[in-house]
Amino acid sequence: MSSFAFLIPTRNRHDILARSLPSIRRAAEAVGAAIIICDQSPQPFPSASDVQVLHRPDIRSLPAARNILLAQTAAELVCFLDDDSDVAADFAVQALALARREPDCVAWGPVVESRPRHVRQLHRLTQLGVFADPRRQTPGSVDRASKALFGCCFVVRRQPAAATGFDGRRPGYALGEDFDFFLRLPGRKRFARELRAVHRRDGADRASAWMRGQAKARFFRWLAARHGGRNPATLLHLALVLATAASGAGHEPGALAGVWAGCRSKGLRTQW
Repeated sequence: MSSFAFLIPTRNRHDILARSLPSIRRAAEAVGAAIIICDQSPQPFPSASDVQVLHRPDIRSLPAARNILLAQTAAELVCFLDDDSDVAADFAVQALALARREPDCVAWGPVVESRPRHVRQLHRLTQLGVFADPRRQTPGSVDRASKALFGCCFVVRRQPAAATGFDGRRPGYALGEDFDFFLRLPGRKRFARELRAVHRRDGADRASAWMRGQAKARFFRWLAARHGGRNPATLLHLALVLATAASGAGHEPGALAGVWAGCRSKGLRTQW
């Protein structure tokens, strides 16, 4: 039984996944790790001797696919990867070494996004309370404790991850499902320089600014209800973070009209 597994959810992006597999294979071979893919596409990604493909077109949500992948492996340590992420050849070697050295830590991840100083300052001023996200404050690769890691590439101990679970009730891409998972995952989490990865962000322009704005507004409302109920200042913090979402700042800016539409809409649907 492998002590490490790469877990990759994907849907209708076989060409993108094929670009990522060479680097993942190199990292897996270094430690004899498993590679397991949960493919939600109508037609499955081709299996191989070193790649296990779970064909689940009946699954319509990223969080549900993550739960299925967790249930499929008995590895002590798992790495969740987006299908457009590349990892260093020593990624699994370094992850296993971190797990041995830091038994009190449950999750580690690389910094795959960095923001200029003025954007970090904007988030520091407007992302307060439950919305405070340390991932938006990273200037580059760091060794730092963090309550949340980047969902496109992170390593986590399987048992606490399975006990926490991802919120499979949320449909589609489910913006922010990784942040919700980390808020509920007990134990220490941190960024680690030893872990190197690149999130290519293939298809980052997959939606209009209106759709992104609507998805962000719906997610922030949901986050406030789920995790911010005990803080009397949450409504003020929600207003600030919605204003920031409508400002056009960030990697995937939203439009004011989309944010307004998301504020008025109902339901859990936060995909774009």
